[in-house]
Amino acid sequence: MLAAFAAGLLLAAAFPAPNISLCAWIVPGLMLWICCEKNGRLQFRIAYCAGLGRWVGSIYWLLYIPFHVHAIAGFVALAAVLASFTAAWCWMCLKLLGPRDGLFPERLKRATVGHQLLWPLMCAAAWVAIEMGTARVFTGFPWNILGASQYRFLPLIQISSFTGVYGVSLLVVWSSVGLVTAIALRNSIRRASLPILPPLLASIAAVIYGQRTLAAPETASTKIKIALVQPSIPQPTIWDANEKTNRFLKLVDLSKQALEKSPDILVWPEAAMPDIFTRNKFTQHIISQLVTSKKCWMVMGASDSRPKPNGAPAELEWANSAFLINPAGELVSRYNKKHLVVFGEYMPLANIFPFLGKLRSSGAGLASGSRDVFFTTSNPRAHFPAVICYEDMFPHEVRDRVDAETDFILNLTNDGWFGDSNVQWQHAINALFRAIENGIPLVRCTNNGLTCWIDSHGNIHETFFENTMDIHQAGWKIAEVPLRSHDQPPTFYTKHGDILGWTCVAITAVLLPLFASKRH
Repeated sequence: MLAAFAAGLLLAAAFPAPNISLCAWIVPGLMLWICCEKNGRLQFRIAYCAGLGRWVGSIYWLLYIPFHVHAIAGFVALAAVLASFTAAWCWMCLKLLGPRDGLFPERLKRATVGHQLLWPLMCAAAWVAIEMGTARVFTGFPWNILGASQYRFLPLIQISSFTGVYGVSLLVVWSSVGLVTAIALRNSIRRASLPILPPLLASIAAVIYGQRTLAAPETASTKIKIALVQPSIPQPTIWDANEKTNRFLKLVDLSKQALEKSPDILVWPEAAMPDIFTRNKFTQHIISQLVTSKKCWMVMGASDSRPKPNGAPAELEWANSAFLINPAGELVSRYNKKHLVVFGEYMPLANIFPFLGKLRSSGAGLASGSRDVFFTTSNPRAHFPAVICYEDMFPHEVRDRVDAETDFILNLTNDGWFGDSNVQWQHAINALFRAIENGIPLVRCTNNGLTCWIDSHGNIHETFFENTMDIHQAGWKIAEVPLRSHDQPPTFYTKHGDILGWTCVAITAVLLPLFASKRH
C-alpha cells in the first residue's frame, strides 16, 4: 500500500509543484500494475491508497485556510472522496482486463491480441469518464484534470479545441497503460509493440496538428488594453473590519498607478471591495472619480445584496458579484456568481434544514446567480463574460458562456484563502485550457496570483511583475489582448461540447457490465 501511495504522490508531482509533467505519462499504468499484484478487495484498497497519495499531494493547500479546524476537516474529507474516484478507475480497468488469477504479466499474456491492443484504450476512456464525473457529481470539482499537467507542451494540447482538456487526458493515459502493457509482454517483441503503437501514433498526429496550429498567422488586428490590479490582501485582513479603509486605499493607489498607462478597462479581482458596492456612496464616488478621470471602463469584484425571494421586504440575501462601470462612472451591468463553492460559500440544504447553516460561521451562505451575463464595452468594443473564482475550472460551463461575438473570458479570483501556496499555479494551468477549448483569450485578475492573460493557444502572458519572479506580491499589470476577428469561426469544442467525454462515458458504461458479468 505504501508503494501505491507513493505512486499517487508521483502523479501529484505532475502538477505545480514540482511540475514534473512526465509523471503523468508513467503513473496511471504503474498504479494498475501495483494494484494487480493482489486479488479481491485488497486491489480496491491499494487503489484507494494510490488515490489518497494523489490527492493529498494535490490539494495540500487547503491546510492554508485560516480556519485551521475547518481546513483540516475539509482537506481530509475532500481527499477521501476524490481518492474513491481514482480507486474506481483502477477497479474498472482491472475488470476490463480479464481473468483475475495470476500476476499482471500473466493476465495480459492470456488475453487475446485484440484485447491486449484495446485494453489500454478502454482504460483511457474509463479515466476520461471518471474525470467527466468529477466535473459534475456533487456540484463538481474538476481540479487537476490529468491533461492539464501538459500545459507547457503546447503542440500537444492544441487538440483541446476539438476534444476539450479530456482529449489530452485520453492520450496521456492511453500511452501510460499502453507502455505498461508493452512491458508486461516484453518477452514477445511483436506482441509487445502492438499496445504502444496506437497511442504513440495518435500523440504524434496530435503534435503535428498542434504545430500547424501554432504556426498559423495571427488574425486579430485590434487589441484592447486592460489594467489588472492585484492587491495581494491576506484573507484575515479581508475579514478585519478595521482594515476596510486601508484595503480600499491600497486598491485606489495601485489603480492610479495603472491608469497612468491609459488602459481601456481597469479590473479589480474577486471580493476586492471591502463593503457592499451598491450600498456605499463613498466608495462609489471614489471609483467614479477613478474612471471618469481617464475615461476608461471598469470591472470589479464585490459583494452584492438583493431582496430575498418570498421573504419580508427588509430581508436580503448576498451574492458574490462582478460589476461593469462605464467611463461616466455609472453601473451598467452586474453578474452574480452562479457556481458557488460548496461549504465555502454556501451550506447545501440549509434552506430546508436551517440547523445546517449553524455549522458555518456565516450561516447558510451566499445565494447563487440565476443567469449568465455578458459585459460589453465601447471604444474599442469588447464583448466578454465574467466568471468568478473557480468557475473557470469547468469546461462545459465556460463553453456555455461563450457566443459567436465573445472576444475574451474575464476571470476574477481570490486565492488569498490559501496563502502563498502553489494553488495559484494549479488554478491558472487548469483554467488555461478554457482559452484553447474556445479559441479566445482568458484574462485573469486575482488577489494574490496568478494575474495574467492567456492567449488562444495557451501561452501565459504577463506572468510575473517587473524585476521579480514572485507572483504573489501586490502590484498591477497591463494586458494587451487581441480582439476576435469577425471571420473567426467558433472552435469544434465551442460548437459541440464534450462529445469525446460523453463518448468515453458511453463506452465505459457499455463495456464494464459486459466484462464484469463474465466469470473469471
